[in-house]
Amino acid sequence: FRCLYFGRRAILKERFVKTYRHLDLDSHITLQRLKGEVRLLTRAKQLGIHTPTIYHIDWDKRTIVMEDLHDARTVKSIIDALIQENNTTKLETLAQQIGSTIGRLHQAQIVHGDLTTSNMLLTENDQLYLIDFGLSAHVPNKTQMLEALAVDL
Repeated sequence: FRCLYFGRRAILKERFVKTYRHLDLDSHITLQRLKGEVRLLTRAKQLGIHTPTIYHIDWDKRTIVMEDLHDARTVKSIIDALIQENNTTKLETLAQQIGSTIGRLHQAQIVHGDLTTSNMLLTENDQLYLIDFGLSAHVPNKTQMLEALAVDL
């Protein structure tokens, strides 16, 4: 949901209760996923990867308030437009930017978990942002990491 947070454009992301799960189990799983998402979103930002800035977390309400990249477009829509224009030069530049960004993430043993061009945004000044770290994970074990990377790509 789009909102204002102390005068800043923001996104309110809420993790809803899964009624098909036992309430205690759902609370535990949701809290772990919320913590993981915040931790890895923050870690990616520390690595120099553009991610939305987190403004507020409400553990009880299962919400994260974060920066709204309102001027950004999904990489999917940009790729579609570049294909229509037959602009291979810009497509190649964008592909290199995506590869470099994902490489830095994977080098730090972070797997995004939902790497799609819909979860990548490009701002008006061509900064690539990764969003939606809800399925992300830190995978320190080399064997598990190789499998996770293969799935991520």
